[in-house]
Amino acid sequence: MEIAVISDIGQIRRQNEDYADIFENSFNQHLLVLCDGLGGYQSGNVASQMVTHALGEKFVNYPHALDYQSGAQWLKKTILEVNQAVYDKAQSQEEYHGMGTTLAAVLVLADHYLIVHVGDSRVYGLTPKELKPLTEDHSLVNELLKSGQITQEEADNHPNKNMITRSIGNTQAVEVDECLVDKDHIEQVLICSDGLFSMVAVSKIRDILEKSEDVTQAAEHLVAAANDAGGKDNITIIIYQEGGDKGGN
Repeated sequence: MEIAVISDIGQIRRQNEDYADIFENSFNQHLLVLCDGLGGYQSGNVASQMVTHALGEKFVNYPHALDYQSGAQWLKKTILEVNQAVYDKAQSQEEYHGMGTTLAAVLVLADHYLIVHVGDSRVYGLTPKELKPLTEDHSLVNELLKSGQITQEEADNHPNKNMITRSIGNTQAVEVDECLVDKDHIEQVLICSDGLFSMVAVSKIRDILEKSEDVTQAAEHLVAAANDAGGKDNITIIIYQEGGDKGGN
């Protein structure tokens, strides 16, 4: 198993409001968590760290090993609790009013990846044939694209392409999407904020993942590619590889 986690402020932003970490429980299970904070200077950073730390702490202290059914139930229940905590903090302190965050998390099970997400941070699976999206953005542009109101080219250049339709902490309740992905044929899992995929084409991301010597080098090269393209947002990446020939950190 190899894991790389990297976060970079980018070229434009004054502060990094993304946050990511990996957690291991006493049953040797791993939870990968990435958040992209919303709400501007200070508050977005607070929300992303708050959600990541809370999920990680609750995961590490959970007294049982998780399978698909129990894992999905636990993750959704815990995310609702964390959502309420962020919402309450935002309501009780003026400097945090309006804060929130996206969430993309992967629970690594024996034969599957259990993915939960809210917002537009993405999870991809690298297969021998493609870099496959495993999540679907909760965004205005994606809704317009699915309904046929705009084309993919228009979506790529839409002025509101960063406008999300779901987030953690902005409302008292939040809908969480989940999916279960078989590990077969997935060589690497990539979790990333929009600071990567909004700047670097999926074809180039795949090329970097395939050609890098290990997951750490891949993460570093992806950040460099996003910054070279303008680095208009924070860039945060988790790469997880189970087995395989590549080395790791």
